[in-house]
Amino acid sequence: MDKLAQMIGLGAQTLRNKTNPNSEDAQLSLRQALAMMLHANDYQLLDSMAAICNRKVVQLDTANSPSCLVQLLLVCQAEHGDVARALADGLRDGQLTARERSDVAREIIEARDALDVLAQKVISGAN
Repeated sequence: MDKLAQMIGLGAQTLRNKTNPNSEDAQLSLRQALAMMLHANDYQLLDSMAAICNRKVVQLDTANSPSCLVQLLLVCQAEHGDVARALADGLRDGQLTARERSDVAREIIEARDALDVLAQKVISGAN
Protein backbone atom coordinates (compact mmCIF):
# COMPACT_ATOMS: atom_id res chain seq x y z
CA MET A 1 0.00 0.00 0.00
CA ASP A 2 2.97 2.30 0.62
CA LYS A 3 4.06 2.16 -3.01
CA LEU A 4 0.50 2.74 -4.27
CA ALA A 5 0.11 5.71 -1.93
CA GLN A 6 3.30 7.21 -3.29
CA MET A 7 2.16 6.65 -6.89
CA ILE A 8 -1.07 8.56 -6.34
CA GLY A 9 0.51 11.33 -4.31
CA LEU A 10 -0.72 10.44 -0.82
CA GLY A 11 1.00 9.41 2.35
CA ALA A 12 0.66 5.72 3.19
CA GLN A 13 -1.30 6.38 6.40
CA THR A 14 -3.56 8.87 4.60
CA LEU A 15 -4.40 6.23 2.00
CA ARG A 16 -5.06 3.67 4.72
CA ASN A 17 -7.40 6.12 6.45
CA LYS A 18 -9.21 7.01 3.23
CA THR A 19 -9.78 3.36 2.30
CA ASN A 20 -10.80 2.15 5.75
CA PRO A 21 -14.27 0.59 5.34
CA ASN A 22 -14.91 0.90 9.09
CA SER A 23 -14.56 4.67 9.10
CA GLU A 24 -17.45 7.01 8.33
CA ASP A 25 -14.90 9.69 7.47
CA ALA A 26 -13.11 7.56 4.87
CA GLN A 27 -13.41 9.48 1.62
CA LEU A 28 -11.31 9.23 -1.50
CA SER A 29 -11.76 11.98 -4.05
CA LEU A 30 -12.84 10.79 -7.47
CA ARG A 31 -9.41 11.74 -8.80
CA GLN A 32 -7.70 9.70 -6.06
CA ALA A 33 -9.98 6.70 -6.66
CA LEU A 34 -9.28 6.82 -10.40
CA ALA A 35 -5.53 7.11 -9.85
CA MET A 36 -5.66 4.21 -7.40
CA MET A 37 -7.55 1.99 -9.88
CA LEU A 38 -5.19 2.87 -12.74
CA HIS A 39 -1.99 2.31 -10.77
CA ALA A 40 -3.22 -0.88 -9.10
CA ASN A 41 -4.84 -2.14 -12.32
CA ASP A 42 -7.80 -3.13 -10.14
CA TYR A 43 -11.24 -1.91 -11.19
CA GLN A 44 -13.44 -3.55 -8.54
CA LEU A 45 -14.39 -0.11 -7.24
CA LEU A 46 -15.58 0.94 -10.70
CA ASP A 47 -17.52 -2.30 -11.09
CA SER A 48 -19.13 -1.80 -7.68
CA MET A 49 -20.09 1.80 -8.44
CA ALA A 50 -21.62 0.75 -11.74
CA ALA A 51 -23.59 -2.06 -10.08
CA ILE A 52 -24.97 0.36 -7.48
CA CYS A 53 -26.22 2.53 -10.36
CA ASN A 54 -27.70 -0.52 -12.12
CA ARG A 55 -25.09 -0.25 -14.85
CA LYS A 56 -22.41 -2.47 -16.29
CA VAL A 57 -18.78 -1.69 -17.03
CA VAL A 58 -17.53 -2.99 -20.35
CA GLN A 59 -13.82 -3.36 -20.96
CA LEU A 60 -12.95 -1.89 -24.33
CA ASP A 61 -9.99 -4.19 -24.85
CA THR A 62 -10.46 -5.21 -28.44
CA ALA A 63 -7.36 -7.39 -28.71
CA ASN A 64 -9.53 -10.50 -29.18
CA SER A 65 -12.13 -8.74 -31.33
CA PRO A 66 -12.05 -8.56 -35.11
CA SER A 67 -9.88 -5.62 -36.09
CA CYS A 68 -11.69 -4.82 -39.31
CA LEU A 69 -14.43 -2.20 -38.96
CA VAL A 70 -16.62 -4.11 -41.41
CA GLN A 71 -16.33 -7.26 -39.30
CA LEU A 72 -17.21 -5.28 -36.18
CA LEU A 73 -20.21 -3.80 -37.96
CA LEU A 74 -21.35 -7.30 -38.89
CA VAL A 75 -21.06 -8.36 -35.24
CA CYS A 76 -23.21 -5.36 -34.30
CA GLN A 77 -25.81 -6.30 -36.90
CA ALA A 78 -25.89 -9.88 -35.65
CA GLU A 79 -26.43 -8.64 -32.09
CA HIS A 80 -29.19 -6.33 -33.35
CA GLY A 81 -30.78 -9.36 -35.00
CA ASP A 82 -30.64 -11.20 -31.66
CA VAL A 83 -32.56 -8.31 -30.06
CA ALA A 84 -35.22 -8.46 -32.78
CA ARG A 85 -35.48 -12.25 -32.51
CA ALA A 86 -35.84 -12.19 -28.71
CA LEU A 87 -38.49 -9.47 -28.92
CA ALA A 88 -40.40 -11.25 -31.71
CA ASP A 89 -40.29 -14.54 -29.81
CA GLY A 90 -41.52 -12.85 -26.67
CA LEU A 91 -44.37 -11.06 -28.43
CA ARG A 92 -45.70 -14.15 -30.23
CA ASP A 93 -48.51 -14.43 -27.71
CA GLY A 94 -49.02 -10.66 -27.53
CA GLN A 95 -47.30 -10.03 -24.21
CA LEU A 96 -43.84 -10.17 -22.65
CA THR A 97 -43.35 -12.28 -19.56
CA ALA A 98 -40.72 -11.34 -16.97
CA ARG A 99 -38.37 -13.96 -18.40
CA GLU A 100 -38.92 -12.70 -21.95
CA ARG A 101 -38.23 -9.13 -20.80
CA SER A 102 -35.02 -10.37 -19.20
CA ASP A 103 -34.02 -12.15 -22.43
CA VAL A 104 -34.66 -9.03 -24.50
CA ALA A 105 -32.78 -6.84 -22.02
CA ARG A 106 -29.79 -9.23 -22.10
CA GLU A 107 -29.73 -9.09 -25.90
CA ILE A 108 -29.90 -5.29 -25.83
CA ILE A 109 -26.93 -5.18 -23.45
CA GLU A 110 -24.95 -7.47 -25.74
CA ALA A 111 -25.84 -5.25 -28.73
CA ARG A 112 -24.72 -2.16 -26.80
CA ASP A 113 -21.46 -3.87 -25.88
CA ALA A 114 -20.81 -4.65 -29.55
CA LEU A 115 -21.54 -1.04 -30.50
CA ASP A 116 -19.20 0.17 -27.75
CA VAL A 117 -16.37 -1.93 -29.21
CA LEU A 118 -17.08 -0.56 -32.70
CA ALA A 119 -17.24 3.01 -31.39
CA GLN A 120 -13.92 2.59 -29.58
CA LYS A 121 -12.27 1.30 -32.75
CA VAL A 122 -13.66 4.22 -34.77
CA ILE A 123 -12.66 6.79 -32.14
CA SER A 124 -9.16 5.35 -31.78
CA GLY A 125 -8.64 5.42 -35.52
CA ALA A 126 -7.84 1.70 -35.70
CA ASN A 127 -8.78 -0.17 -38.85
